[in-house]
This record gives sequence, C-alpha cells and structure tokens, in this order.
Amino acid sequence: MSIVSFCGKPRSGKSYSCIEHVLLPALEKGRSVWCNIPLMMDVIRSRFPTASVSWFDAGEWLRDPESIEQVEPGSILIIDECWRLFPSGQKSNVAPMAFRSFLAEHGHRTAGDWTTEVVLICQDLSQIAGWVRVLVERTYVTTKLSALGTPDRFRLEVFSGPVGVDRAPKRQLVQSYFKKYDSAVYQYYKSQTKGEGHGKEELQGVKASIWRRPIFWLVIPAALVGAVWASLNLRHFFKGGAVEGVPQPVAAAPVQHLAAQPLAAVPVSVPVLAPARKEASPALSTRWRIAGIFGPHDEQVILYDGRYTRVLDRLRDCTQNGYGETRCIVEGELITHYSGRDEQSIPEAPDFGKLNPSRGDAKESKAGADRPSRVGSPPAALDRHSQQLDRPRVVLPNQG
Repeated sequence: MSIVSFCGKPRSGKSYSCIEHVLLPALEKGRSVWCNIPLMMDVIRSRFPTASVSWFDAGEWLRDPESIEQVEPGSILIIDECWRLFPSGQKSNVAPMAFRSFLAEHGHRTAGDWTTEVVLICQDLSQIAGWVRVLVERTYVTTKLSALGTPDRFRLEVFSGPVGVDRAPKRQLVQSYFKKYDSAVYQYYKSQTKGEGHGKEELQGVKASIWRRPIFWLVIPAALVGAVWASLNLRHFFKGGAVEGVPQPVAAAPVQHLAAQPLAAVPVSVPVLAPARKEASPALSTRWRIAGIFGPHDEQVILYDGRYTRVLDRLRDCTQNGYGETRCIVEGELITHYSGRDEQSIPEAPDFGKLNPSRGDAKESKAGADRPSRVGSPPAALDRHSQQLDRPRVVLPNQG
C-alpha cells in the first residue's frame, strides 16, 4: 500500500488533519492503529469502546529498530516527527535493516482485507532521508491562513509524489481544500507534546493580517466610491437624462428649401499612384561560389574563389529556395553554385627542378628531357584553341 506524508509549518494543522482524515476513519472501520501522537484515550474509548490503538516511543525504536516488527499486519502506522527515525542525509546502507525492510515491504503485510499503511508527519520532506522520501506516494500540505485574518482556518493541498512545502510544483497538485479547525477533532489528541492543552497563538498588540495594510484603507474606499458614481451615471444615461460633464446637443435650425440649381461639371484629377518599388535583390558575387556542403547535418558551406576557401554557417548565413538550391548572402552579395568568375585563377604549380639545385639543367638527363612535363604551360594545340576562342566572331550579312 502507499506511504503518505502530512507536511506544513509548525501549528498549521498537520496532526489535526492526520487525526481527522486518518485516525478517526480507521477507528470507525475497526482497524488497528500505531502512532506516537499523544492521544486522549479516555475520549477515544468513550466513542470507540473496541478501538485498537497502540502508542510507541520513537526513541525506543531508535535504540531497538527491531521493535518496528511489533506492528501487526493490516495496521496503520502514524509516525509524528518522522525525521527522528529517518534523518536527512542518512544513506540507505547505514539505515537499520529493520526500518528499510518494513518500509519497502509493508505492502505485503496484510490481514484480511487490509494492508499495512504508513503515514509520515514532518514540517518538510527535506528533513527526512532520501531513501524514505522517494517512497512517498502522496503529500498533504497544510497552510494556516493567518495572513488573511482567519487564524481558525487553513488550506489543505494534496500533491502526487513527494514535494516540498515551499517548492510544491503546481503540476503535481491534485486537489485543494479550505478547512476550519474544529474543537470536536482537538479533543482526541494533544497537539503540544511539551505542555498541557492547546495554547493560543497571538502576539499582544500585533495583528499580522493583510487587511490591516494602508493600501486597503485607501484603495477599497476609492473603489467603492467610483463604483457608486459609475452606477448612478449609467442609470441616469439609460433613462435619457444628461450625464454630468457631457455637453447637451443643440437643436438644429430649420432647413430652408431652395430651388434646385444646375451644377457645373468640375474636373476631378485622380492621383496616379506610383508603382511600389521592388526591393532590389543582392548582386551576384563575382568572386565566390559554393564549392560544397559538409558536416553531420550539412551545417557548413564551403566557398571557393579559385585560390582561397571560406566556411559559412548554413543556418545563419544561407537559405534554400523552392528548388532546393542553397543561396548565401555575404557582404551584401549573393553566392550560389553558379556565382563567381567562370575562369577561377588556379595557382601555378612549382617547378621542382628549380627547387633542388643539385638536379639543375646542366645535369638533366636526355630521358628526362624527352618525357612530357606534368607541370607547366599547356600544350600548343590547347593554346591555339584558346586563342581561337578569344578572337571576336564576325557575322557577314546574308548575300542572298
């Protein structure tokens, strides 16, 4: 079965809510209850003569962890100030094996139709060990509404899983209730374990309520006066009366009917709207062209001008048109796969014979002279072909 926790500031209603929603319903169903909350057993016996309630001392359980095995299967175990048994920072490997085994396997301890349940009470779940905190299925957070001037009321919020009192995420909120402290519940237990009775919480001469702030004494009366004034003016307006501060309409003078006169045609000049100027597109780059795209996700674009390369961020500097063509804008120029010069300047290959003086022209072998050179000027046929391409073409007129 689940492990639930009741958390809240001191005197906010943790023990009160546990008595109201856990202890009393369990006794009405005849279930066995183990707890360390000081109970008024005479009041409990008067209402539940056959009640099975066992009280334990957390200090004795610390000295003898095996005492937790005394809890009968199917019982409800309520541990008030549970941080005493499971302090924050305690590692699971140093925690008593009896505690670890009971909390991890309490769901298997059954009796008839009932399963053992565990209820933890503390001010905040950050006070208890992490290996216990992760086992909490629901957290009940109590908040006293003293700031609203109603110290006899509190809010009870139900969260799924373990949450902090001051850091409870709203996405885990299941339900919220506004409750009122009832003396009929107080009679079953002592909320102050260090003293007798129920002490009053009120500082003499100090009233901690938001309704005593000066802003409420100024804003609320002004809002009431404004609402009354607006309602009176609206009522007067819909009844046909004049609204104060609004000038009344002046009666129009009688209209004199004149004989119709022919109207002369008046030329009207219609202004001609100039066509909207289309935003000039960037000029095509005469230097760079896209040489390739690389990267795990094609995020880098390589530009090449025949001698140098440049790398761009595709997502930042480039776009893609409807044809899947990559286009980049650099320094106000458009760069594509077809931009740049048609004849990119290719750096000349070095003459390796000149780089090594020991292999100069004086000792060059005849066999080496007969082999065609891989580096140098292009063949004569290719040179003549390029000259023919550079000549201007002359088109003769048709003689026919």
